[in-house]
Amino acid sequence: MLICSCGIFSLIGFPLDDIWHRLFGQDVTLWGPTHLMLIGGASMTLIGIAVLHTEGKRALDTAGKKSREQAWVPTVRAVGLTGGLLMGMSTFQAEFDFGVPQFRMVFGPMLVMLAAGLTLTLARLWIGRGAAIGAALFFLAVRGGLALMVGRSSGRRRRSFPLYLGCAIVVEAVALLVPPRERVLSYALWSGIGIGTIGLASEWLWTHVWLPIPWPTNLLPRARCSASGWRFAPPSSAPGSRRA
Repeated sequence: MLICSCGIFSLIGFPLDDIWHRLFGQDVTLWGPTHLMLIGGASMTLIGIAVLHTEGKRALDTAGKKSREQAWVPTVRAVGLTGGLLMGMSTFQAEFDFGVPQFRMVFGPMLVMLAAGLTLTLARLWIGRGAAIGAALFFLAVRGGLALMVGRSSGRRRRSFPLYLGCAIVVEAVALLVPPRERVLSYALWSGIGIGTIGLASEWLWTHVWLPIPWPTNLLPRARCSASGWRFAPPSSAPGSRRA
């Protein structure tokens, strides 16, 4: 039911997208409402597949039967599912990866942290030790391969994408100190703090190596003010001016 619901939600975006274009013309941004329906629905089907995978395993255990698969197959499948979910969550960042963002730059790191926080902590909690790094490596293998193929066919030297390895290492390190399945909330909170600090710093360095538009240092106060509900304004030299 979860897979069907997500798939239907995504498919409905196709006729609605045609109506949207007929009403408003061609989009110049990935973040059109029908585009987000297509991407979001397709990405969330992977969670449904993971639920179905877990239900099948529980059914076998309840019936007292053994799976005919090799012991390593379910683990590899689960790592692939979480890595695929990381790819789906990273699709929302495509405008920044392509170097043609239509919105504020601060949304770039926010979306990267959201994808890492959701997917990597899920992988470590569900699969076990090393799963966060495995999901990140799966993501890098697929996105790197696509970047190579698309780059050659289009004549561009590279296609940008996040790294996520720093965030994955942080999640694994937190899991060594806070048992994920015994203290889920504490594990999630500390992982989020680590991803938002050390993981963010690693991604900031990666953008200066790989992304077409590196993250500037002034994004930090902008993100902090946005999170607290305040607007950030640069200092002005005009008399009587004040910072927001």
